[in-house]
Amino acid sequence: MILKGREQEESATNSIQVVNEGKSNLMPGTSLFKVVVCGDANVGKTSLIMQFVEQKFSEQYVQTIGTNFAITDVPLADDESVKLHLWDLAGQDKFAFVRPQFYKGTHGAMLVYDLTNRESFDTLHAWKEEVTQNANKTVIFYLFGNKSDLDGERVITTAEGEEMAQDLGAVQFWETSAKTGDNVIDAFHAIAETLFSAA
Repeated sequence: MILKGREQEESATNSIQVVNEGKSNLMPGTSLFKVVVCGDANVGKTSLIMQFVEQKFSEQYVQTIGTNFAITDVPLADDESVKLHLWDLAGQDKFAFVRPQFYKGTHGAMLVYDLTNRESFDTLHAWKEEVTQNANKTVIFYLFGNKSDLDGERVITTAEGEEMAQDLGAVQFWETSAKTGDNVIDAFHAIAETLFSAA
């Protein structure tokens, strides 16, 4: 479930306190990890989360105001289970002043760019720096090149993405389509696996 607006504002503080617990189990075999989803506006951050959590996609662009979040269970091997607390942070500059509070307790950060938008690729180092400066622990980074379904409009090659992943120190890199679902489930499951293994 994704919480928005007033409901989100009322719930945010308690949720941040819970996700700081990391691998301390909520119930046997279940761990909770906080993952922030970062990147410029309109790169598809909300759509990636919706595709993973609800297997849905909307063509209508709705600007994220401040932050939205979702909690979802991800089954792992050996009867283990992980809860991912996914924080969808607004990418517009006008919301930069509210974002730092939401990085506290972050375990993983998804850095998302639009394969058809060079500017969204060029700002990735700034996004990593913002996370690093405001998170209160070591964060594992993941790189997503989204909108792979728009192959004819692509301006960033796979090789450039791979090189950027190395520059950022991202442990994994995927090209995804929030519209078709390509690589989305595999990517989120891999995030859950790496966070669980690192805890």
